[in-house]
Amino acid sequence: PRVVDSFGGVFQPQLEIDPLFIPSATGEVLAKFEESGDPSVVLSQGRVYSSLPAMSVELFRELAQRAGVHLYTDLPLAMHANRHWISVHAPEKGEYAIHLREPAEVRAYPSLDFSRVDDETVSVSLDRGETVLFRLDPEREK
Repeated sequence: PRVVDSFGGVFQPQLEIDPLFIPSATGEVLAKFEESGDPSVVLSQGRVYSSLPAMSVELFRELAQRAGVHLYTDLPLAMHANRHWISVHAPEKGEYAIHLREPAEVRAYPSLDFSRVDDETVSVSLDRGETVLFRLDPEREK
């Protein structure tokens, strides 16, 4: 069944699910089955109830933001991060803005040009399939 969420995402599982669980609409309905209009994803008392094992990137991003998760980018790309390292893998050629958790001195490996947008954002131009590793040295309080 095709699902439409409240954040512009549309998704459909790759496998058939039977029987299909329909969450109660007693919370905030975040996504609905397109055909029936039944709730597919509901947020109730801080818990997420979902009929399907997958959700759109837009819905997943919204849930992460509501949970207080730091999002390093608004773009759909593969990345891994911790306090001192961020790896970014570009799915397409383009300019990628990375939002740091805190101001930091940044070095790129392999060495390549990147620009500082502000204290907590770097921008880098990558080719499709290219991966860059950023070393972060958090700025010490002065």
